Amino acid sequence: MKTQKLLLSLLVILLPFYVNAQETNLSRAGTTGIGIDLSSWEGMTFRNSLTTSNSRVGNKSLETFYESVTGVSPYINDTFMPAKVNNFKQIATARYDAYKDLFVVKINESKSLYLEKRLGNRVTFIATKEMYQVFYDEEEKARFFKIEKMTPHFSLLIKQEIVLRGGEKPRSSYDKYVAPFFKRTKDKLYLSLDNRLAVKAPTSKKKFFKLFKDEAGAIKSFVKKNKLNIKEKSDILRILNYYATL
Repeated sequence: MKTQKLLLSLLVILLPFYVNAQETNLSRAGTTGIGIDLSSWEGMTFRNSLTTSNSRVGNKSLETFYESVTGVSPYINDTFMPAKVNNFKQIATARYDAYKDLFVVKINESKSLYLEKRLGNRVTFIATKEMYQVFYDEEEKARFFKIEKMTPHFSLLIKQEIVLRGGEKPRSSYDKYVAPFFKRTKDKLYLSLDNRLAVKAPTSKKKFFKLFKDEAGAIKSFVKKNKLNIKEKSDILRILNYYATL
């Protein structure tokens, strides 16, 4: 039992380093060359829009770790579901790993790859019509967001996250060891007014209105007149729809 606990603790410590080694192309500044930006090159094949080097799914140590962790699944959709990647005609199957913020796309029964985290890359699930797309966050890091609504003027987004808890070595004899487990956090609302940069929806009115820059005064008046709550998704959508008319 002690040996198992030690191994799980080591996996919890080492996994972030493994994940970082896999994710070599997540910043706005660019990539290290694994995968290609399909939006800038016509005639690319479906497979070339996926990362290739150091991103093949099926690593036994990672799979073993996932199986050893209790709690929720690290995947939003636990099974692979039919999906379209960008505008390619081919139908693939995919699932979203919300722990690592990566989309796993199955090429065939024996091979799956991660989708390149480049601005605008999108996955649309056929059955549910749910769409996920890459935006930059406030730290200019490329991340996948679920699209609630997208227009040429704005996007209302949701960030889904699953975190790892437990697995730490007890600090004293009085502390109990808690086995590692996955936990889904509360979904967070994000706004994008240029369909590139996603900003977490502020709960402060001052910060919220500031997002709209020259239109801040008009937005403030609209919110006050209609008695809207900037913390409510439906009201935020009304505000964004109004913003698109200005």
